[in-house]
Amino acid sequence: MKKAPLKHRCSSTAQRRTAGKIWERIFLKTIFIACILFPCVLSGENALVIKREQGRNTRQTTSKTPSTKKAYAQKNSSKPPPKDSTNWQIPSEPSQTQMEYWVEIRMEELLENAGEEASLPAEDWEELLFERQSYRENPLNLNTVNAEELRRLQLLDEWQIQALLHYRESYGRIVHWNELTDFVPGFSAESLALLQTFLYLGPESDALEAGDLLQKGKHQILARYNRRLKPSKAFRERKYAGRPDNYYLRYLFNAQNRIRIGFSAQQDAGEAFGRQGFDFYAGYMALSQIGALQNLVIGTYRTDWGFGLHLGSGGGFYGGTQADLMLACGQGIRPFASGAEYGFLQGAAAEFRLGTSWKTGLLYSSRKRDGRFRLESLNGSRNPASILDLITSLPQNGYHRTETEIAGKQKLREQLWAWKLEKDFRTARIGLVLSTGTLGGIDNPELKLGNGHHTSLSHASAHRESAASLYYQWLIGRLHLYGEASMNFRLDYAFLQGAQWKPSENFALAARYTHYSPLYFVLYGDCPLSRPMTTPKEGKQKQRFEWQMLALLPKGLRLELDGDLGIERKALALPVQTYSLAGKLAYSRSSLDAYLQFSYGKSLSRQGHSIRADFSYLLPLGFFGESRVECRNFTDGLLLMQDFGYTIPDNRFKIRFRLAVFQTKDYMSRIYAYEHDVLYGSSISALYGKGLRFALNCRYEAFRWLVLELKYAHTLQDGVQKTGSGDNETEGYLLPEIKIQARFKF
Repeated sequence: MKKAPLKHRCSSTAQRRTAGKIWERIFLKTIFIACILFPCVLSGENALVIKREQGRNTRQTTSKTPSTKKAYAQKNSSKPPPKDSTNWQIPSEPSQTQMEYWVEIRMEELLENAGEEASLPAEDWEELLFERQSYRENPLNLNTVNAEELRRLQLLDEWQIQALLHYRESYGRIVHWNELTDFVPGFSAESLALLQTFLYLGPESDALEAGDLLQKGKHQILARYNRRLKPSKAFRERKYAGRPDNYYLRYLFNAQNRIRIGFSAQQDAGEAFGRQGFDFYAGYMALSQIGALQNLVIGTYRTDWGFGLHLGSGGGFYGGTQADLMLACGQGIRPFASGAEYGFLQGAAAEFRLGTSWKTGLLYSSRKRDGRFRLESLNGSRNPASILDLITSLPQNGYHRTETEIAGKQKLREQLWAWKLEKDFRTARIGLVLSTGTLGGIDNPELKLGNGHHTSLSHASAHRESAASLYYQWLIGRLHLYGEASMNFRLDYAFLQGAQWKPSENFALAARYTHYSPLYFVLYGDCPLSRPMTTPKEGKQKQRFEWQMLALLPKGLRLELDGDLGIERKALALPVQTYSLAGKLAYSRSSLDAYLQFSYGKSLSRQGHSIRADFSYLLPLGFFGESRVECRNFTDGLLLMQDFGYTIPDNRFKIRFRLAVFQTKDYMSRIYAYEHDVLYGSSISALYGKGLRFALNCRYEAFRWLVLELKYAHTLQDGVQKTGSGDNETEGYLLPEIKIQARFKF
């Protein structure tokens, strides 16, 4: 196709920019008017809710009424009805093997739906898996769990959460699981079976003595070792300070989710042991649900206030059966003891409930951060005026292997103070977050400049960042609206607006728009810049639109569609667009999960489409398997994968094999495949070239207090003398790796 003349292209570009500015102004004015009218609308919404509840109770008089529920509760308070009861249909409880299989399938969907570019690092997924497993071993009480804890489980949408809490407040203690399917809208037998894994039916009050809590607490110690058995170029040439071994140690104490104590130590491959031992430490002590105190964490923690623009880890959509869930949606303060060396705060944080509808929170954080610095002369000045004159970036990978990485290790100190105030309504909530922080150098280290001079980071003035944000969430019938607007002290802003529509239990549609101004930066939040910028030429404007649809079809079928469009624009440069479109048709039954998926997209690094067919199944006698076929751009890449495993009846031993054969045109046609790992571990392999991938996972419960796990995997590439590139280049065609893990429970 011939390109249009330059003058026509320039004209159309100017028209698009003008139209974009007009729509941006209209959108900002709409948000401003909505914030002014929001309190007035809420008061009217409360009246409508009362009328709607009165009408609903009237309609329920002829069917199952709360009085019927109370009679059933009194009659069956001692024990549930037998499974052959004809009055109450009890969903069949899956076996332990079926439940673990189902959870593995859902977690695999979450991992692969995060994006084939592995935008969420493995350490974050390990923290997600660790938290999910912790709730399985220390389930929450259904009669005392709050909205933040339910959101943290990431199993229910906002309609289900509000319906459950309203039902519990109106009619008291839930005495049987069937009350959810019979009286609470939005709950099915499938969602009920999954909830029973993470919650239990307890009393309305969990008040226990501190001694009883400590006595009922559970201890867990996790020790892991892994390495690649062939050294890469960086190790052979001694560019890295340490050995190619990776060590990970973690301790956890949990007393019914009221008292939690955690500690972790991490040593990445290539990092040397120093005077302090491990390269990275994290630890905390946390208290929850004690009177008016909702959460208290001392040590390392994460926080999600609002929707991630100002104070949080950012947001996105979950895939699988929960297409309308946000990744970060007011999950509050969470203790942190992962191997990830970024995205956390260190200090103290607390959240309190004021009365029945107000909540507030306070936090303080002071921690050291890595930095990358300029080594050239600063116009002959030994003492720069601002720390920003020295910083080139704020890395977050946590690696301290090379001289450059070690030189920038913990050379900066970041301090943050924040306050939150939130008001809860029947079907809405609105909150305000204020924060201020500083980023400066610590006292001791000096940098060597290009002119032979030295400068101390403490001589440069610290950079201060202050910001404020307003967020809201509102359920209007079957429509869910949410949004956040944030602005820093330089008047750089960011905002997002999302909507979710669920006209029935079998259909959900979600969309969200996010906008960042060119110089918007916050110390702990979702922003496109890696460091504060001082001039408009350095910054970049970023816009992103996302949408997702879920439809539950008859015969166990599920249809998912999703897409996104991103635009990045730097000063005096043409905008860069990225987009994606994906569709999945899935089939799910108790012993079979299958799906056909198509995706097409353009990222900053590559463009193309892929087609995948996947089958996961349970076989008799404890055997199970998974089969997959995937092609990239029809002829550019092909993957054939087969998993096969066995679990003994008492679930004390499990083994899983994988064999994958792949052939791609080049690295740009690579195919990503999620790979099962040890407990709390995860990995996504990038397969390219021609070869095969073999993996073996073994799990053995030697005693009730000891679980041993082993993973061995290797990639064999055909017709190559070296694999990888740069410092990761390895001689030969075989890349073996091993991982060993021991878990102690007492």
